[in-house]
Amino acid sequence: MLFRSGYATAVAGKWQLHGAPNGSLAPECGFDTYCLWNYPGTERARFWNPSIMRDGKLLETDEEDYGPDIFTDYIIDFIGQHKSDPFFVYYPMVLVHSPFLKTPDSNPKPANRKATPLDNFQDMTAYADKCVGRIIDALEAMGLRENTIVIYTTDNGTGRSLTYPFQGEQRVGEKAYATEAGSHVPLIINAPGTIQPGLICNDLVDFSDVLPTLANISGAKLPDVELDGRSFWPQCLGQNGNPRKYIFQYYYPRSE
Repeated sequence: MLFRSGYATAVAGKWQLHGAPNGSLAPECGFDTYCLWNYPGTERARFWNPSIMRDGKLLETDEEDYGPDIFTDYIIDFIGQHKSDPFFVYYPMVLVHSPFLKTPDSNPKPANRKATPLDNFQDMTAYADKCVGRIIDALEAMGLRENTIVIYTTDNGTGRSLTYPFQGEQRVGEKAYATEAGSHVPLIINAPGTIQPGLICNDLVDFSDVLPTLANISGAKLPDVELDGRSFWPQCLGQNGNPRKYIFQYYYPRSE
């Protein structure tokens, strides 16, 4: 939709959309350029010594290469190449998914204690934040910060293999469950000079709302199909908008 509206478009990170029977590849979805893991021709490693396809070419990586750095560098380079044009970047991060491994910033543990999966998960969460921060810093340095809308969200709750501290309790992850802890995730919209800082909205939103919201922001023409979603951009501007009364959430529990 945004490609047809004249935006330069890029995707980096995780794809996972190419399986039968309804799979699609990045160019077919309107992306000018891509840098992706779990794409045809790649293998399982996504963090250290990652297997990444960039515009049809498998990157040569080694044990010192960290996938999230490659994706973040790619996005910053793309923004630099298109800083004078309208651009759209989709960054489905490989962080903070299992396997829970150390990051480049992980500190060595004492000799009498090995790093636990929770230790690494926390480090990975901090590193995801660092990657986002690097992109924000690049927008600042290029003078694009106040002319760029950043949408940050996630797709499910904490992994079920993890038990973690939360407000004095020990909680078990409920990733992908149809529960609040499995589906109630962050949604942060940031646009200095456009969105009032600290504005909080409790309206229900799901992923089907992203497409009409992007159309609302950009002025792009929506596809000629019946959509389930509705734009939440008015709420970002402090208006009432047209909030939904419910969302439909379903998960097929393959293992439980």
